[in-house]
Amino acid sequence: AEPVPPAEPVPPAEPVPPAQPVQPVQARPPQVLAAEVIHGVTRADLWHPALLADPSGVGAAEDETMKASLQAVSGSFPKITEAFRFLRLLVRKHHLDGRQVPLQAVVGVVNTGFRIWNKQTSLKLIHGLGMGCPAMQTSQTVHPGQRLDLTLQLEVPNRGQGDGNPMMRTMWVLVDGDTDEPFGPLFVMETIFLSG
Repeated sequence: AEPVPPAEPVPPAEPVPPAQPVQPVQARPPQVLAAEVIHGVTRADLWHPALLADPSGVGAAEDETMKASLQAVSGSFPKITEAFRFLRLLVRKHHLDGRQVPLQAVVGVVNTGFRIWNKQTSLKLIHGLGMGCPAMQTSQTVHPGQRLDLTLQLEVPNRGQGDGNPMMRTMWVLVDGDTDEPFGPLFVMETIFLSG
C-alpha cells in the first residue's frame, strides 16, 4: 500500500463581519387624498352673445403669475398639486346691457388618491369673486380611480363701472368632507373684460 500524503494544513477561518443593518428606502408616502384634472374633458356652455371662450387658455396654468399663486397656496395647503385653468372667458362689456349673465363650466377630475371622497367633499372658493359659486358639494361618493364631473353654475358680473381692472382671476379648491383640508388642483378661471 502506498503511503498517504499528509493533508495540507487548513488555514484558519476568517471571522465573518457582523451583518450591517439594512437601511430602509425612503419612499414618498402615497397621497391619501389626491385628484387630477382629466385633460380634454373641460367645457364651457356660454349662452349669451357677450361671452366668448379662449381655448388657448385652457390647461395647466404655468405662467409666472400662476406659478406664484400656486406657490402661495401650496405653502398653506401642501396637498394642492397644480394649477389648472379651466376657462379663460372673454366678456364684451357693451353686450352685457348692465346685466349679470349665466354660464356653465364642466371640469372632469379623477380620484388619484387612496381614499374615497365622501358626499360632503366640496369645491370651495379661495380667491376672487365667487361668480355665483362660492361653494358646492360633490353630493356623491367618489372611489379611487373614479371620475367626477364638476359642474359650476356661474354668473358673470357687470364690470367696468369705474373699477378699471380688465382681468379677474377666480380660484377654487377641492376640500375633504371629513377634515376640511384642501387637496388636488387649484381650479382657475380668468375673466377678461373687453371694451370693444
